[in-house]
Amino acid sequence: MTAETLMTEMQPYLEGLVQENAMVAHMRHGQVSADQIQRLVISEFQCQEVELPACSALVSRYRHETPAAHFSLLAHKVAQARGLLREAATAVGLDADGLAPDPADGRQHRAMRLLSWLGPHARPAEAALYMHADLVAWCAIFAQLATACDGRKDVPPAVLAYLRSWGAEPASDITGGTVRVVNWGLSQGESADRALRTARHVEDVLTGYWSYVTEG
Repeated sequence: MTAETLMTEMQPYLEGLVQENAMVAHMRHGQVSADQIQRLVISEFQCQEVELPACSALVSRYRHETPAAHFSLLAHKVAQARGLLREAATAVGLDADGLAPDPADGRQHRAMRLLSWLGPHARPAEAALYMHADLVAWCAIFAQLATACDGRKDVPPAVLAYLRSWGAEPASDITGGTVRVVNWGLSQGESADRALRTARHVEDVLTGYWSYVTEG
């Protein structure tokens, strides 16, 4: 089993999750409210509150250059996105510095439980495959949201800029790093089945996250 095989096996599963996203359907029908946009920004901040320390913990636990370089890159990408997200928060009337770091809703708690678990518990291939699956889904959803809300006056340009910033798919350096880390982890004796099983838990995160954003 190789990283490429695992990532290919995940692809149709992730495509199905993206196609079912309720927020995209709302946006396409012009039914997105200001509250939903605010909750999207809040949820992104709160996910990043978990993702940054998770990546740092993985670097601390796996200091070999292959996983350390990749998880450091992921932390850097999230930190860079923070600036655009801060601008989006201001545009929708939120104080980025005043946003509570803890999820305000039980669905968010459930959505972020796995992200919190990755840092102290996941093995490198397992974490890298999950994080790539997460990005594949998020990039695709954000790209569809950006297309659906382009030109709408009720969606601030800063929010649109943040959605577009991730691209329609993970950046090539992230995908390449994922392949290297997963293959390295498998060579160190990691279970491909466990890595794939963990990656499929991205559905739990998607369900909780977008349920809160769309339904409040």
